[in-house]
Amino acid sequence: MAHAVIHHFPGGTKEQYEASVGAVHPGPGTLPKGQLYHFAGPTADGWVVVAVHDSKASWEKFRDEILRPAMQKGIAGGFAGPPHETEFAIHTHHRDAHDDVRKASRKFYEALSGMCEGHAGTMADVWTHGDRATAFHPIGSNAFGSNDILKSFDEVAKMSSGGHVHIKDQHIHVVGDLAYEVGQEEGEGTFNGRTMKFSQRVTNIYERENGEWKMVHHHSDPSTNLVEGMKV
Repeated sequence: MAHAVIHHFPGGTKEQYEASVGAVHPGPGTLPKGQLYHFAGPTADGWVVVAVHDSKASWEKFRDEILRPAMQKGIAGGFAGPPHETEFAIHTHHRDAHDDVRKASRKFYEALSGMCEGHAGTMADVWTHGDRATAFHPIGSNAFGSNDILKSFDEVAKMSSGGHVHIKDQHIHVVGDLAYEVGQEEGEGTFNGRTMKFSQRVTNIYERENGEWKMVHHHSDPSTNLVEGMKV
């Protein structure tokens, strides 16, 4: 379970914070092992630091092996004294679902680019599994159920190389555990020895399963270039 720690340094300043964090973090923009999030800023009477670790154990390891020894030794220019500390196990964590859907979309288009390079191995991680999954491909074929969908991507991968695909003009809308995105799919690649570019409208539908967004439907307009490229 994730674990949060709040440190309030009365009279603390930005300069003291930067000196202190520079002494206990691995490097600029890099978090200690096990730390997921780090927030810091001024308050009316000092400075506050909020850190979220992936577990209480990782927080205690960082505290006992790095943070406390450094502060006990003294950090040049750092905070003058120990903070007021509050820690708690995180029960609820809400975040903007749009960001998570964008992440799922990136995973899909990374997998789709992999297919255009000749391998579709990561596609299974993107899709829901079962008969609910559907795909209407730009090559003119349709697939129903995750097994048929993954097979269809594998078949295209076998005749593809040197390609990539991305979505632009992306619009995402989320309602509860369902989300859709629309946009323009664009890419290029070599298919059956023919190098070509392609561009078509696309609609993708995602569903949240156990906290993770999975694709349940992919629908692209037919692409004349891709239809020709698939011909042997």
